[in-house]
Amino acid sequence: MTQPQPQQPQLARVPSRRGYAPTLGWYLARRWLVATGLTLFALLGFFALTTVLEAVRSLADSPHAGIAGAMMSLLQLPDLTLQILPFAILLGTLVWLQQLQATQELTAMRASGLPLRRLMVPALLSCAAVGVGAVIMLNPVAATFMTRYETWQDSLGGNMARGVLTPSGSLWLRQDLVANQSMVAQTVFLYGGTVTAQGTQLKPATMFVFNASNALVGRFDAAVATLQPQQWRLQDVNVLRPNQPMTTEASLVLPTTLTPGQLAASLNPPQTLNVWQLSALLGVLKANGWQAGPYQVALASVVVLPLFCLALLILAVPFGLQKTRTNGMLLRLALGFMVGFGFFLLRNWANAFALAGRLDPWLAALVPVVVGLVVGLFMLAWLREE
Repeated sequence: MTQPQPQQPQLARVPSRRGYAPTLGWYLARRWLVATGLTLFALLGFFALTTVLEAVRSLADSPHAGIAGAMMSLLQLPDLTLQILPFAILLGTLVWLQQLQATQELTAMRASGLPLRRLMVPALLSCAAVGVGAVIMLNPVAATFMTRYETWQDSLGGNMARGVLTPSGSLWLRQDLVANQSMVAQTVFLYGGTVTAQGTQLKPATMFVFNASNALVGRFDAAVATLQPQQWRLQDVNVLRPNQPMTTEASLVLPTTLTPGQLAASLNPPQTLNVWQLSALLGVLKANGWQAGPYQVALASVVVLPLFCLALLILAVPFGLQKTRTNGMLLRLALGFMVGFGFFLLRNWANAFALAGRLDPWLAALVPVVVGLVVGLFMLAWLREE
C-alpha cells in the first residue's frame, strides 16, 4: 500500500507592483527635488550677480553703491525666482534623468517592467506641488519685496510719481517736482474719491502741496480735478493756506509735469501685486476706464505658471532619455536647453501680442503650455516610450 504524499502548503499570491512601490516613488521625488533645487540655486546665483552689477552701475554716483546695489538685488530675488522657475525645472529634469542613467538605476527600473509613465509620476506630482506652492506662497512674498524695491528706486530719482488705486476705486498719488523755469521744487499728495475719463478726472479731489523744506504750502479741496497738459484744473475749490483764512474759488490751476500716461504707469505696477490683489484690481480698472492689459497679462502668467512648469518637465523627458540611444549626451542636453529657451521666447512673444491688444491674455499664457505639451508628448510617442 502506497503512503499518501503530504500536500505542500500553497502560498497566497501577492499582487505584483511591476517593480514600483511607494518607497521608490519617494526616492525618485527626492532625487528630482534635489536636482531641480540645485539647478535653481545655480541659475539664481548667475542672474543675481548680473542684477547686482546692473544695480551698482546705475548707482555709480552713490557713495555706497555696492551695498545699495546688493540690497536692491536681494529685493528682486523672489520675483526673479518666479521668472526662472520653469527654466530650472527643465534643466533640473535633464540633470535628474542623467544621474539615474549614470548610476544605471534607470536601466534597472525599466528592465523590471516599470513603464515610463509610472516612473514620471513622482516628478510630475513634485512639479505640480512646486508650481502651486510658488503661486500661493512665493508670489505674495515677491510682490511685497517688489513694492519695497519700487519705493526705494523711486526715492533715487526726481519728477517721479507713485500712486495706489484702492479696491474701492479711490486714488492716492505722490509726485515730487524738481525746480525749473516754470515751478519751484515741491511735493504733491493727491487723493481722488473716484477716477473717471480714463484717469484724467477726479471727483472729488484733495491736494496737499509741500515745499522743498517739507513745509505745507496749501491744501486744495475741489469738487472736480481735471488733468490737462502741464496743469491740474480744479473747480469749486476750497483753499487753505498756513496762517490764512480758508477761501473759495470757482476755478484754480496748479502746475504739474504729470501726463495721463505717467499717471497710469505710476499705479500699482503688476509685479508689486499678488495674484489675489491683481484679480481684485482688474474690476476697478475696467470700471474706471484704465488700461488693464498689463495686469491681465501678469495675472494670467502667474495662474498658468504650474501648467507651464509641467509642460517644460514633459518636454525635457525625451531629451533626457537619449543616452541609451546615442553617445551625444551633451549635444542632447544642449538641444533641450535651446528648445526650452525657445519656449521662453515664445512666451514673451505671446505676452507682447497680448499687451498690444492683439491676443487674449489668457490665450497668450496658454499658447506656450499647449505647444510644449504637444511637442513633448509627440517626441515621447515617436521614441515609443510608454
